[in-house]
Amino acid sequence: MALALVAFVAVSAVALLDYRQVMLGDRMDKTRNVVEVAGSAVRGQYERFQKGEISEAEAKAAAIAQVKALRYEGQNYFWIIDDQAQMIMHPFKPELDGTEAADIKDPNGVRLFSEMTVAVEPGHDGFVRYAWPKPGVDKTKPMAKISYVSAIPEWKWIVGSGIYIDDVNTAFTAQMTKFGAIGLFTLLVLGGVSWIIARDIRLPLARITQGLSALAEGKDLPSQGDERRDEIGAMMRSLQDLNARLSDARRLEEAQKSDALAKLTQKAQLEAEINAFKGTVGDIMGKLGGATQDLKHASDDMTHMVTSVNDKSRTVTAVTGETSGNVQMVAAAAVEMSASIREIASQTGSCSMAIRDVVEHMHKASSTSQKLDEATKRIVEIVDLIQSITGQINLLALNATIESARAGEAGKGFAVVANEVKQLATATGRATSEITLNIDNIREVSQDVIQVLHAISRGVDTVDQIAVSISSAVEEQSVVTADIAANMSTASMNTDRISHNVEDMSRASDDATVSARKTSSSAHILSEQTEHLKTEILTFLDRVSA
Repeated sequence: MALALVAFVAVSAVALLDYRQVMLGDRMDKTRNVVEVAGSAVRGQYERFQKGEISEAEAKAAAIAQVKALRYEGQNYFWIIDDQAQMIMHPFKPELDGTEAADIKDPNGVRLFSEMTVAVEPGHDGFVRYAWPKPGVDKTKPMAKISYVSAIPEWKWIVGSGIYIDDVNTAFTAQMTKFGAIGLFTLLVLGGVSWIIARDIRLPLARITQGLSALAEGKDLPSQGDERRDEIGAMMRSLQDLNARLSDARRLEEAQKSDALAKLTQKAQLEAEINAFKGTVGDIMGKLGGATQDLKHASDDMTHMVTSVNDKSRTVTAVTGETSGNVQMVAAAAVEMSASIREIASQTGSCSMAIRDVVEHMHKASSTSQKLDEATKRIVEIVDLIQSITGQINLLALNATIESARAGEAGKGFAVVANEVKQLATATGRATSEITLNIDNIREVSQDVIQVLHAISRGVDTVDQIAVSISSAVEEQSVVTADIAANMSTASMNTDRISHNVEDMSRASDDATVSARKTSSSAHILSEQTEHLKTEILTFLDRVSA
């Protein structure tokens, strides 16, 4: 009962929490939808401004007025702030319009409008939780609220609206009260039914348990009737039947024990004498049979082994002949391979020297390219200085032209000179610009050459390392090949000796095969006679003991 109560309370709690979360999620989705509607109204005014139907100021004013008039579910409203948390419009607190709202906090210290500017950034869900006075309720008691905000990036505005959670809490409390009433009624009904059932079953089960304990101790149960027609009555009647059968079985068991004890005493004495003799004969015959079997198996094994040795010796003789020829061929091939390896080592050394020459020339070319790059940098600096001087000359020529104009007839000659100086400075500027362009092209080519040389240098270094590795491997292989040639020569002589020895062993194995076959035949006859004698003795003893 207690477990059912705990389970019911746990399930109810989980269901209520899920119900509250679903209600809250539904309200949040509705808030998101209505905010998107208000945002669409603002974007509609912006599109009118983009089409040129109205000015931007008129579009903003129309959007503010339209959002300010929007209401849903009674007194729920919308507000507008900018991305710096400055209040653009608040329908119920117009004193906040045009003020900085970034530092406004709720009683819990949440900077709600600053949080709204963060909520519209990428990676956030757009929801902000805080406390705020509810219209039509005591303004000194802010209530929990969840707001959704949406960005209008075209005007750097943020449109928002929120829901008060007290409505959700009220509905949740009502639902929790309903669940509690239903649960209490259900528990009372289950408790009453469980008490009635337990009372009707507990006493008969106790009597059945006592009866089973008595039967387990070997006692007889007193006769007692039970007129119940349910499963409990059937169990009581089965218990009485079991009691009667156990009583009859105990009486029959006592009578059988008395008769069997006398017969067992007589039979035990006779069987003891027969078993003693049978054991002695069995041991003797077993040892004799085992010895003959061991002799038979040994002779058979020896026959098989000698035959196998004879066959293998002939095979070894043929194989050693072939091996000797193969070893000689391998020795000759090893000599030829050694000469080839020395030639490879020579060619690899020449290749390594050529690679080192290439590396040295590459380093020289890279150094020259770097010097060329440094020289072009110095030329660029000189050209920049010439361009600066040219500019100053142009300025001086302009001043001279102005002064000659002021001097009138006296300054005409000076004006001609100033104009020529100006033209010369302009030509110099164009020339230096072309020089700069060509030098930049030279520097780009120089940089490309340096990079290519570095790449080639790395490739050549890699090839050089591979050549060194090949040279080392070739030297090691040359030594190994020389050892192989020497060992093959020695192996050729040893295979000849093995061939002669195998032929001698083959002749000896033929003689051993004949002797092994004679021994196997005698052991087989002795084994058959031993088994026949053992069978006759055991058959006699079995007839006597029966």
